[in-house]
Amino acid sequence: MGVTEQAKELWRSAGRCYARAERYEDAGRCYRGAGDAGKAAECYERAGMYQEAAEQYQEAGQNARASWMYGHYLRRYESGRRALGQGPESKATIEREQWHLARARCDAGMGNQTRAVRAVLEALQRATRLPAWERCKLREWAVGVAEG
Repeated sequence: MGVTEQAKELWRSAGRCYARAERYEDAGRCYRGAGDAGKAAECYERAGMYQEAAEQYQEAGQNARASWMYGHYLRRYESGRRALGQGPESKATIEREQWHLARARCDAGMGNQTRAVRAVLEALQRATRLPAWERCKLREWAVGVAEG
């Protein structure tokens, strides 16, 4: 293990400790130092630091989650649409449906409720094939679009 890998492991270890203590901002900073953008984003989201979460989700290639941070929490709909790119980044069903719901959230925020409602209904219909825990997450996002 080289010095760089040792340093990363120390950052990760500190991140785990801070996360267990529910000090999510500090945990996010540690995971960021370890180069783990996905874990950093999750911690920043739990800390309510949505700008930082969006940036880290984008760095981790989780564009739908980045878009959700911009659109739902920060009300920056254009930034949310840009974060999505051209299409779903994953072939996995849950990520693909999150992409559609994130786009719907931005559409609703930009005044296109008809497109948003249609996208939500279609995503939830397709989600019937998913395991229950994944459907729950999609329902949370669908409610977020509706409440938007």
